[in-house]
Amino acid sequence: MNILMVEKYNLVKKMKKISKNTPYNLFSKASESCFNFFDIKNQFDTRLKQIKVNNKNNLKLNIFLNKLILKWKEKEKLYIKDSEISFDKKLPKKFHILSQSDFGFHNSIDLNNQIIFFDFEYFGWDDPVKLVSDFIWHPRNKLNNIQKKIWIEEMKLTFSEDPDFSQRFNKLFIFFGLKWILIILNVFNSNYYNIKKNNYDLNALKLVKKNQFNLANYYLKLIDKYEKYKNDEL
Repeated sequence: MNILMVEKYNLVKKMKKISKNTPYNLFSKASESCFNFFDIKNQFDTRLKQIKVNNKNNLKLNIFLNKLILKWKEKEKLYIKDSEISFDKKLPKKFHILSQSDFGFHNSIDLNNQIIFFDFEYFGWDDPVKLVSDFIWHPRNKLNNIQKKIWIEEMKLTFSEDPDFSQRFNKLFIFFGLKWILIILNVFNSNYYNIKKNNYDLNALKLVKKNQFNLANYYLKLIDKYEKYKNDEL
């Protein structure tokens, strides 16, 4: 097994143990933490609105965003509205975990055969389902199907004390993926260039937008493959 994957498992297990022994008021919530379905939905809607406002004349992008909205509604009906489970209830604090939030291989380095994790800028309390989901959806992690399957199995065992963890993951994983599509499209927000202007000139930014738009299209096609995770068909 990849040593980085093993260290990621170990880090999550360590953070879970630390979380159990840490007073809750010692840290704030993680950046864009999600403790129920409506937290995810509100973040999705906010990001969607920002992109739409800044791209009213971008026909190609707006056609894609309309497809994304339809996909969200389709999955919400399938996994949320027709579910016997209530997803408006906030996750009890005893099941929260201290999370790096921006959790991935890009925030780790091999230093003399020791894996060092860094960049805890977005650190705080969160639902571990979000951490587990984001690790799979993050474009920079590039996990293969076997790694994804093992990651999910390991994390379900790690958080087995939470009786609803597996059920929450099965229901909410897809919505974190839909939100990630909007994160990928963040380059279309008007303030993106002002933040990144030291990294890109305007011509380079056009190429970045093209690449991110293509990646978002690819992610939208991946959404329907979600059922494979649920049915252990990976």
